[in-house]
Amino acid sequence: MTISGDAQLATLLERDKVRKDVSAIIDLIDGVLAAADGDTRTDWIDLIASSPSDELTSALLALRDERKGLFKEAKDDFDPAERVAALRTYLAAKGVDGFIVPRADEHQGENVPAHAERLAWLTGFTGSAGAAVVLGDKAAVFIDGRYTIQVRQQVNRDLFEYRHLVDEPVVGWLHDNLKTGQKMAYDPWLHTVQQAAHLRSACEGVGAELVAIDTNPIDVLWHAQPAMPLGPVRPHPIEYAGKSTADKRVQIADALSRISCDSAILSAPDSIAWLLNIRGGDVPQTPLALGYAIINGDASVELFIDDRKVAPETVNWLKGEATLRAPGELSAALKAMGNQSVRLDEATASDWLRMQLSAAGSTVRVGRDPIALPKACKNDVELEGSRKAHKRDGEKIIRYFKWLDEAAADGSIDERVAADKLLSLRAEDPLFRDSSFET
Repeated sequence: MTISGDAQLATLLERDKVRKDVSAIIDLIDGVLAAADGDTRTDWIDLIASSPSDELTSALLALRDERKGLFKEAKDDFDPAERVAALRTYLAAKGVDGFIVPRADEHQGENVPAHAERLAWLTGFTGSAGAAVVLGDKAAVFIDGRYTIQVRQQVNRDLFEYRHLVDEPVVGWLHDNLKTGQKMAYDPWLHTVQQAAHLRSACEGVGAELVAIDTNPIDVLWHAQPAMPLGPVRPHPIEYAGKSTADKRVQIADALSRISCDSAILSAPDSIAWLLNIRGGDVPQTPLALGYAIINGDASVELFIDDRKVAPETVNWLKGEATLRAPGELSAALKAMGNQSVRLDEATASDWLRMQLSAAGSTVRVGRDPIALPKACKNDVELEGSRKAHKRDGEKIIRYFKWLDEAAADGSIDERVAADKLLSLRAEDPLFRDSSFET
């Protein structure tokens, strides 16, 4: 905003008794814009003020639109070749010979926030699955069979070899291209325990070393990197959940007792959403809030989440159910678990979590996320909710096919128009949140 605009907003904030300054508001809005549908939704306003005046609401929406323009225009002013060169320079300065860039965030979800699209920034590839490896004299991008055409359209072959993610995996490429004594860097936040073990084995197999780095070099070089997402976190009412958070906590604590674990680390947002009956909006087409949780044998829960995105109603919802802690406190919490036996899912938890627990002296008990199976076993309320949702959606599908039958007769309807029409019909349902995937 302009200086006069800042002053006007500051006046409105003071008038509405909002204890946030303009700078904090801008940071929050940038996080909202980096979340799913942040440029169109308005339910984030109560993260700032529970009962804002019309003037404050208008000013906040105007600021959102202004920041949206800056968000869309923001870009790094160097091309992919320069990005690869900059990465190689950075790696050399850090004393490592290469770096692995997965299409992943810290929670290993299929959908990732804009902040985590590091593979797209480096290579130009925007598919939902992939990876890249960069060495000093060569690089490769790994994609699956869905993207064999797309990768040729988006990625410069002079910079990256094309490799099949499954048939020609990263570990095989490392085995063929690494030299004895070389150091391959990786970000332990972005690789699961299982993945890191495979990478480590591949490196050690040729006399190289897999090295965890504290700071992701892409985050250093990506000057226009979006903010961490701040999609509002809301309660998931018992009328839809069918089981209270208190009952779920006791159920999971009992399960931990049966496997002789003192606690479990939860890094999968869908597990946390189920346990605490909350929903969020951090990633596209998935109503999840990114964060971490620790559930203990006494059924207590610590939730590590940016409290700026926790709506006031959700703070009340979680009282007595979970202790809210800042994400930056997670490391200290893990260090305090040195005398505990801790459950960790090697297929979903980041290698960073394993490293922290091991350094603390914890007994890491590798196994399935204790919430995976209970979450999959739907109760009667959830089953009935699914039936009702299918009936409501079926009505929209019937209307859609009627429209398509009439509108497509002249051949003027393409796939995009057809998909948009179906989405618009589904959006008429007041309970509709989003499509489950892009069409």
